[in-house]
Amino acid sequence: MIIYDTPKFQIDYLEKEGISFNSFVNCNNADDFIGIIKDYRVHFDNVGGISKALWDNTNLTFTIPPDLQKWVDNFLNMPDWQKLNQLYVPPKLGFVISTDTASHLSVVDVFENSQTGFRPHFFVNKEEAVEWMFKPNNTPKSLPEPPEIKILHDVIPHKTRIELTIDSEDLSEYLFMLNKLLRSRKLTQKHTENYLKLTKREREILGLIIHGMTDKLIATHLCLSYETIRTHRKNIMTKLECKKASQLSIYAYFL
Repeated sequence: MIIYDTPKFQIDYLEKEGISFNSFVNCNNADDFIGIIKDYRVHFDNVGGISKALWDNTNLTFTIPPDLQKWVDNFLNMPDWQKLNQLYVPPKLGFVISTDTASHLSVVDVFENSQTGFRPHFFVNKEEAVEWMFKPNNTPKSLPEPPEIKILHDVIPHKTRIELTIDSEDLSEYLFMLNKLLRSRKLTQKHTENYLKLTKREREILGLIIHGMTDKLIATHLCLSYETIRTHRKNIMTKLECKKASQLSIYAYFL
């Protein structure tokens, strides 16, 4: 039974099975997204909590920024998780992934950083997702097949494409792993940009700090004043965006 239907979002709720099918029809900006989540929360509260939900994100073209990811977790995921825990009801949550890759990876990010620690299932095919929703929670999983990996040559000059063929049941785990890889890559790029801001002297002092030398020892070692080393340390911390000296260790691989 369709209980909510607008040009932007639709909710089809099967009361007997306790399953909510939620479809983004047209969502391409923050205002649309926030409005949809708020409306869904109203219907969620009206039915006393939803333990099984399938979100069809095929038409979701909005990439959820980090601040909204936290908001979704606090506003929707945590209350749902807490309510179901009180009722001792195991949640079942699935997503049909968006055709917009950046948009979908931002959804993965919501759960990667979620306070609930819960991981949903992701599907490319809606029919497979619906079939999974109706399966009992204790349905045993088949043993995962090893992925088929191909490196495609001569695609675009100076570019290489890697093709990965996996079982549909393993899509969720691979998406989480891919997301971690991409985040790590972005972090590495950021660290590189920060490190290149340092002067030659600051890089030398950074190495000595990472090796455990105190400011006084560094001053003696480099024949500089203690205050000069303190100033260098302050500049290093600022440029590398570190609040604690222990955070500097990640830059060891540049030295």
